Amino acid sequence: MKKFKENFLITIKRLIFLNHFFYIVLICFPLLIYFGEKSFIAFDEGYYALQGKWVLDYNNWITPQWFEHVQFDRTPLLPVLIAISYKLFGISYFSAHLPVFISSLVVLYFTYKIHELLIGDKLRWLSPLILITTSLWINYTHLATQDILLVAIEIFGIYFLIESSDDSKRFKVILSSIWIGLSFFLKTYMVVIPFIAICPYIFIHKRNLLTKNYFYLGLILGFIPVIVWSILSFKIYGLDFFYGINNKVLSLSKNNTFSQPFYYYLWNLPVSFLPWTPFCLNGLRIIMKNYSSKKFYFLFIYPLLLVFLLSIFSTKIPYYSLQAFPFLAISTSYGLLEFSSNLNLKKKRILNKILFTILFIIIGGFIYFLIKKNNIQEETNFYIFISLLSIIFLISPPLLINIFSSRKLSLFSFLIGPYLTTLLVVQTGLLSNRSPAIKVAINNLYDAELISDNQIYVITPKDISGKELSEIIKINLYSKNKIKRVNNPSEIKSNQLLWITNNDVEKFENLKTKFKSKKISEWVLKEKF
Repeated sequence: MKKFKENFLITIKRLIFLNHFFYIVLICFPLLIYFGEKSFIAFDEGYYALQGKWVLDYNNWITPQWFEHVQFDRTPLLPVLIAISYKLFGISYFSAHLPVFISSLVVLYFTYKIHELLIGDKLRWLSPLILITTSLWINYTHLATQDILLVAIEIFGIYFLIESSDDSKRFKVILSSIWIGLSFFLKTYMVVIPFIAICPYIFIHKRNLLTKNYFYLGLILGFIPVIVWSILSFKIYGLDFFYGINNKVLSLSKNNTFSQPFYYYLWNLPVSFLPWTPFCLNGLRIIMKNYSSKKFYFLFIYPLLLVFLLSIFSTKIPYYSLQAFPFLAISTSYGLLEFSSNLNLKKKRILNKILFTILFIIIGGFIYFLIKKNNIQEETNFYIFISLLSIIFLISPPLLINIFSSRKLSLFSFLIGPYLTTLLVVQTGLLSNRSPAIKVAINNLYDAELISDNQIYVITPKDISGKELSEIIKINLYSKNKIKRVNNPSEIKSNQLLWITNNDVEKFENLKTKFKSKKISEWVLKEKF
């Protein structure tokens, strides 16, 4: 009877938790899903979405491709996941983004749970809401790229690493290490940076794990997909796959297009974490003073050590820092709680002045924009309008609540602005319909019935420019026909269609224009005669 009561209470607690998290998902859902017209951008999501399409077209589940040639610059995990989604739900924007959508929910869940482990039950719902309303995070939540998936795998393992103890069940010990191999299968050597950042915590607080066989079993299980993939790749392609991965890492570790100075993240991270940066700094300040070393590590040392290690690496890109965001969100929730609960009359007046000043500047800019909008292109016009409106949404709620409420400012007053701003940006399509022009052009091409079900071909120049590459990726994504690459029109038959760059049109004869659009500036569809 006693055991029954204990199990019953545990079940009730789990149901209550699931209910809490269900409400978080319900609140976040409008920020995760956009219901209007959608379109891909070429880099990097369009590239991954296209490679997922080619997995099915060429039935190659081992190595990512560029048309008919295999590409050894990355592992195939994300293209394969996208291909599986295509297989289940059809080739679409939704299917391409489904792995990232699921990953986003995983990150929100474990941010919630890690908040509970490190800070406690109080306001554990706050950290996921802060995370999803940060500018960089919501941006990459709507991109079909590796970055959110990587954070999902890492935070999954870190949760079980924090929770594991001497009397933990075997599966928890396994899960505390299995993430390392899975992360390697996604981003190869990039996993070294978070692993180094976690090592001090393991050696100081979790040395008991190093004596457990199941910890090493988790390591082995995590690397099984990598090992199987390596064996299959070697069997088919020899050592080319190994050289390709290594050359990619070496190129990123040297000076390249994305090389930045060491201090890059000192300014980029605060900008990327807006609008929560001030509260994050406040939270880090408080945590540095008040928390035990165990909690202090993941709330303070781990994110800063991670950013420091990323700073040493030559290639610096904003989305690399996303790995620190869930932990910074937890610190921010603590800083926001302290700030809102200790906001006296003097601080409220200072806050009012700051908000009034910013709002005055924005409204002034908004009026100027309305006056001058006739001289601005329609697309730029729309972006400026939404940007100004977003900032007004961000600032107005805490200002108005501050003016009309004699009480202390509640957490709600700080959350409503970022939430409404994020909702506006998402539901206006700025994050999901970023590049609609080529999609519209290709749809018009098919609506006009200018293309039959026959094979379509393309000639890609040797020195293909960034814009040419961007457009051909999107042309491939939206085409219902499979596009095959050739070197010369002589390889195709009469009356067959060929995509060719405007710069190469004069090089070949016996071609007549079938379709040309201003929306596709670098390519024209030709027919052989």
